[in-house]
Amino acid sequence: FGQRRITWPQSLAFTLWLALLAIAPWETSAQIDSIRGARATCTDGLAAGHACSDMDLLSFVSRDELGIEFLTDVEPWLDPQTGRPFLITSGWDGVAVLDASDALNPVVLTTFELPAAVDIKVYEGHLYVTTEASEALGLRSYRMGDLVAGIVSETSALDAFHQGHNLSLSPEAQRGYISLVAGGLGSCKTLLELDLTDPARPSVARCLPDSWSSNNRWSHNAECLVYDGPDEDFAGQELCFMAVPGSGLVLMDVTDKAAEKGTVLGMVRYPDEQFAHQGVLTADRRYFLMGDEGRDGDKPRMIIIDVADLSDPVVAGFYETPRFATDHDIERHGNRLYWSLYSDGMRILEFNGPDQITELGYFRTMLSGVAISAGTWDTAVLPGVVAATSAQRGIYLLSDPTTAVSVEEGVVLDWELSVYPNPASHVMNLQVSGAPQGASLRLIDVAGREVLYRTLSTQGLSSELTIDVGDLAPGVYLARVQSGESVITKALTILR
Repeated sequence: FGQRRITWPQSLAFTLWLALLAIAPWETSAQIDSIRGARATCTDGLAAGHACSDMDLLSFVSRDELGIEFLTDVEPWLDPQTGRPFLITSGWDGVAVLDASDALNPVVLTTFELPAAVDIKVYEGHLYVTTEASEALGLRSYRMGDLVAGIVSETSALDAFHQGHNLSLSPEAQRGYISLVAGGLGSCKTLLELDLTDPARPSVARCLPDSWSSNNRWSHNAECLVYDGPDEDFAGQELCFMAVPGSGLVLMDVTDKAAEKGTVLGMVRYPDEQFAHQGVLTADRRYFLMGDEGRDGDKPRMIIIDVADLSDPVVAGFYETPRFATDHDIERHGNRLYWSLYSDGMRILEFNGPDQITELGYFRTMLSGVAISAGTWDTAVLPGVVAATSAQRGIYLLSDPTTAVSVEEGVVLDWELSVYPNPASHVMNLQVSGAPQGASLRLIDVAGREVLYRTLSTQGLSSELTIDVGDLAPGVYLARVQSGESVITKALTILR
């Protein structure tokens, strides 16, 4: 790749990964210019030369325009005041923020340099960037309101560690968990727990050392949450589900903040384990769906683990994709899975159980060739749009076949949707004007679940609804008014 401006992590695993990447067979003509202004429909399995199924290419922003040499993560953010959608993407040498209000014409708002920015998360209006650089760059924090205005100013720089690979957020507990590459903080080689009580200034709460092995195995990724699943013995406890290379899935109870270690509840190994990489819980917390990044040269395989009994988790099955590639990342929204598969692009699956998995869409961000660690790294979901980072090319904005939101060229709606108060705690008013009679009003949570539905009874006049939101969980929701193919949306926030 030529000379780099950053110092690379020195961990053996990451060094080997870079070596594989350097010798990987790159596709020819890898770089293409940014694409804007018109939808490329998926026809006969192709959209602008890209293999596809039921997913159109809306736009593409090249790595040169983004100012990032190799892209990694991407995260969505809806401005809670205006409802405007934004995308934040990171990479080996920086971070970029895009306005995705018009998915056919995304605008790069801000780009700034930061070495080895491999993982990003948005929490309470703040962007957290985890770096895997060997120097102690730790976790950097920025206000999203500043970034979308073109202002790059850190609210905090937590330099207590280096080589942080992934950040998991546990919002209800106001905690974050950094998965550290071995040696990231002296003897701390598993999870670093952060206190997010002040979102602008995260602080180190404690180190959760390796408590299941004498071989200093490290957690590559984790999903941590206040548990609300089927195992009633652990209701309300804060748990972490960790993908651990060499140990498979490890379940840890981290509720007791005074304890020096978390309590390991269970572990799961699986056949032909290579490199337990990352996974997600299903919406009902019944299954943990995990990928294995080490199966290079084979078909990616999703390991389906039944975690209904947290003390005795078991492998319930597997799901393989039809093409040879390498697994990387799984995002979940409701029962939909957005699976990034490097050279095989990304696939959207509907998961209703180990034997009820249906593919809903597919898009390949490489035009040709196969590379071990090139292609789609991560995805992010906005209303009607899927964003996918192509590591060596840029970021793709694609149509999402699982939602009813349409992205139309040149359509301007003479509708208005206002929400007040916003944020709200108990009662919220939604006012719609200009929409035709029979238009639908839906309230959708961040997991894609519909929590409210109304039909407007007036034609082109103002309709005002007063909604009791006292029973809804705190968080960001999307109000969507739709008539046929025409849609307007606005983000709203419920606080307690």
